[in-house]
Amino acid sequence: MGEQRAPLEYTFTMRFANNRATLNALVDALRCDPFYAAISEDFAHDEARRREALARYFDYSMSEGARTGRLVVFPEASTGAAVWLLPVQPAVSEAESKSKAAFLASELGANGGLKYRRIVDFMLLHARAIIAPSAWYLSIVGVAPAAQGQGMGARLLEPTLAEADQADVECYLETFDARNARFYQRLGFSIAGSHTEPVTRAPYTIMYRSPKSLRAEPKGPRTG
Repeated sequence: MGEQRAPLEYTFTMRFANNRATLNALVDALRCDPFYAAISEDFAHDEARRREALARYFDYSMSEGARTGRLVVFPEASTGAAVWLLPVQPAVSEAESKSKAAFLASELGANGGLKYRRIVDFMLLHARAIIAPSAWYLSIVGVAPAAQGQGMGARLLEPTLAEADQADVECYLETFDARNARFYQRLGFSIAGSHTEPVTRAPYTIMYRSPKSLRAEPKGPRTG
């Protein structure tokens, strides 16, 4: 699982910890997603401020992935990134939750932080009903619009999927865009469930990827 570092102590006046070009790519790729639209709703009247709030959210999330999961960024930083969260010890999870709650309240405002919590709690409840606690979670993946359609999304995910196969662990994700299902299916995911999230009133899909040992091709009958 790698070393688990202490959560970053945010002062909320610090500079970005990650490359701004990568953060811009994530904002451009994901800002219209129902989840990100909801948590940045306090800034809907000011697109520049909304982009800044989302950039700070992605900055925090990328650092969180680097601490407690996997962070994959292309050498060309403006292309995009993938953030995975892996199972951690309860004490680490509690510390991360407290740090993130403080960040959300400061950077997304009371309304954005509340919507974040309500959406995540709803989705987590449904995921826990069908996904094992040992699963690796694909939290964020985004490719800049100009780089989409060139296989970049798969290239972002393949290193961690290969690592998950080596560890023989399952993976899962949630997507609000039904068009993404076919893309994830090509990477070994299957649809595990669909729900309508009440805050956004938008449907989303839970997708699951079995451990490698359960995806082994059956051997043919012996002959001779």
